[in-house]
Amino acid sequence: MLLGMTILLVFHAQIEHAAGLEENSMLLGAAVSAGAAALLLSGRKAGELLRRRIDWATLAFFLMLFILVGALDASGVTGVAATAIERVSGGHPAAMVLAIGWTTGIISAFLANLLAVAAFLPVVAQLKAHGATCPTAVYWMMLFGACFMGNMTSIGSTCNIIACSMAETRGNQTLRFSSWLKIGIVVSFASMLAATLLLAVQTHWLTTG
Repeated sequence: MLLGMTILLVFHAQIEHAAGLEENSMLLGAAVSAGAAALLLSGRKAGELLRRRIDWATLAFFLMLFILVGALDASGVTGVAATAIERVSGGHPAAMVLAIGWTTGIISAFLANLLAVAAFLPVVAQLKAHGATCPTAVYWMMLFGACFMGNMTSIGSTCNIIACSMAETRGNQTLRFSSWLKIGIVVSFASMLAATLLLAVQTHWLTTG
């Protein structure tokens, strides 16, 4: 089941093109198919699986955050953000990449990193629509910002949220926000600085690649 879902996720674009499906529709299809397979394999224990093995509170949390991201795009906030980034960076590709990457990273620390990236992808699309030059390096910077800076806080990453939830429900231990932050802020900034420097060298100082 895991292998099948992985294959569907990796080759989703090719499958969508061959089947004439809408873009990214197979991403949802892979997750729903895996969930259905898990329920079928559980047999009579499917009800117990739904009641006890699924963290509904975490799912509800992410559902609300995705609604928030959609609202930002629909209300035109992403367009305003794109204009502000273009003005602040002066239209210079390297400055634009740094602004988007580090802003994504900072937001990822306080808004789950997956959703921070989802919120900034429309911003990049708006910048390109305005004729701005956005090198491919911008997507790497967004990736590094989300992954590394998302570890700054206990709510910055999906894995962090799930780990804290499991520690509280199964281990009877609460991981406090402040305790996590003391270690996370050092690790996150050190990792992000190193990633920025290495990416700059590999992409001719963030102007290509």
